[in-house]
Amino acid sequence: RFLASCERAAESDRLAPVRVWEVDTFREVVALDGHLEATARARFLAGGRHLLTAGADGHLKVWDWADRRELASL
Repeated sequence: RFLASCERAAESDRLAPVRVWEVDTFREVVALDGHLEATARARFLAGGRHLLTAGADGHLKVWDWADRRELASL
């Protein structure tokens, strides 16, 4: 099981990655960077392999989080 989290960026650093955590061990699995501003939301899509993120930059991104790849940006 995994959990995705978004952090509020500090004033001096507007970018904050989306982090994926392994729930059973509390271990960070991956940090995903790609939005030009802070990431507001993150949700796993059906099946759990892909992650949808919404940024304050107005973009939606679809990630293959296990491979650390951005698949699409809308």
